[in-house]
Order: sequence, then C-alpha cells, then structure tokens
Amino acid sequence: MRSPSVFVFLVVAIGACAPLPRRAFFTARQADYLATRPELSSEVARAIENGHILLGMDTTQVWVALGDPARKTRFPRSQTDVWVYRAGSLHQDHHNLGSGAARLVFVQGRLLVIEPLS
Repeated sequence: MRSPSVFVFLVVAIGACAPLPRRAFFTARQADYLATRPELSSEVARAIENGHILLGMDTTQVWVALGDPARKTRFPRSQTDVWVYRAGSLHQDHHNLGSGAARLVFVQGRLLVIEPLS
C-alpha cells in the first residue's frame, strides 16, 4: 500500500509539468499591471480584468488585456501601429467582432480603431 504522501507528491509533480491554460498567464499579467497602476480609471481597470479593450487605451494596456497579437506592423512616419488578433484572443461583444479576427489601429500609442476582419 502506498502512503498518501507519495500520492500527493505524484499529483503535484504531474501537475507542475502540465501546461497552464492561456488564461492563467493573462490573469497574472493583469494582476501585476493593475497592482502597480492605482491611477487607472475604474472603466479601464475593469476592462483589463475582463480581457477587454476600449478605444483610447494605450498599447501596453491592450497587451495586458489581450496578450501578444498574431501580427504587428509599425508605420513610424505616421506614428501608427496596426495589430492583428486572431478570433481566439478576442471576446469583444460590444465591438461586434463576432468570432472573427480583428485589426487594432493605434495612433501615437492610443487605440483609435477596432475593426473586424472577415
């Protein structure tokens, strides 16, 4: 008969090797960011907590909320950045993105456009 401590050790060891769900990484990133930014408005903080984005957010806030985009393009002369997110990264019901991908356009570091890609 095996002792309970051996069983617990095996469960912990196996669990430590298992990959964490993607959402677990967002939660830690969001918590760290929000803990160091008490000046954020409650609307922006709530959006970040829920993995949502709002027009006017800066690039860091969007990254904290959604993670890395599938593609980034920078246009230095116009101070514009375009980020593309795949469908699985987004759940922006209030922007009518449905289940498709989206293009986010930042001008001078602020989110100006959220548009669905077909």
